[in-house]
Amino acid sequence: MGICSRAAALFAAALVLPAAATAQRQPLYVLDLKVTAVSPPDLKRPLRLRLYSDAPRELASRLPGVVSVAKDHVVVDAGRGTVLGRGAPDPPHATFVIDYDAAPVAKLSGDLNLRYGKKPSDADLAEFVRRTLTPSGSRSFDVASQVATHKTGDCTEHAVLLAALARAQGLPARVVIGTLVASVEGELGGFGHAWTEIYRDGAWKLVDATPLDGGTKVAYVPEGLLEDESAGYLLGIMTLMTSGILRVEVIGNAP
Repeated sequence: MGICSRAAALFAAALVLPAAATAQRQPLYVLDLKVTAVSPPDLKRPLRLRLYSDAPRELASRLPGVVSVAKDHVVVDAGRGTVLGRGAPDPPHATFVIDYDAAPVAKLSGDLNLRYGKKPSDADLAEFVRRTLTPSGSRSFDVASQVATHKTGDCTEHAVLLAALARAQGLPARVVIGTLVASVEGELGGFGHAWTEIYRDGAWKLVDATPLDGGTKVAYVPEGLLEDESAGYLLGIMTLMTSGILRVEVIGNAP
């Protein structure tokens, strides 16, 4: 399972695939999310969310936009472009997970430049990854060279390949693990998710290459970075998940 499905299994008491996701074979899985606003929130504006956790203070220490912390939940404001926003970027370098110097990734990087030129934009990078990969939940959390070879995967594979291609272009990039709030067939859902942050023009920018046909991505809650990119990276991910989000409620819109 990729982190999309693994996060759902850890976060939710019940796991349900929305009809749109089933039809499109989308690599996103619904969490138990309740809309508690008196009136429906404006999905074009940032949301105020109540995030339930067994370790709310530890969770809050990793989250941006924290409003308050209680004994069983954290309240945060989150939007479409929410980034972790901390840490100066390291110069782009290859690692065990982001092995952009491996031949399969280098080949894709060359194809990317042939299609978009020597300075592809973030949108170009995301579009190229979407064109390259076939959405599937059949892979585990693959490293970049595996993704470039198999050309299939869920959100983790999209995020890893996007980070690798960005670094190959000389851009600092990192994989983020968290929760996505999205509207699917008119209903809000919470999804265990992974995406990419790319450093450009002096700031980290959220870039999500994973497709969601028939849905709208509303708000991102970044719970942590894939900080350990060594061969032991899966242990770090599972450690992160143990203090993750159990349930999400939409309180309304952020002020």
